[in-house]
Amino acid sequence: MKRKLLILPALLLAGMTFAQDVDLEAIEKIKKEGLENSKVEEIALQLVDKAGPRLSYSEGYERATKYAVKQLSDWSLMS
Repeated sequence: MKRKLLILPALLLAGMTFAQDVDLEAIEKIKKEGLENSKVEEIALQLVDKAGPRLSYSEGYERATKYAVKQLSDWSLMS
């Protein structure tokens, strides 16, 4: 019975998915930005290697929070 109830929403979702237009140019721009200008490795280095373990209110926690606040402020995401 449960399977029968799940078939209808699955078919509706599949139909909506195929009805959407795909902007390949936008997808390529997103991929290029992620592969060429990503700062994920730099951020991970700062938080994992330099800040260290981040137990609540430990030195590593304090370093990580200071880094995060500074970084978000530099990116104008936080005032």
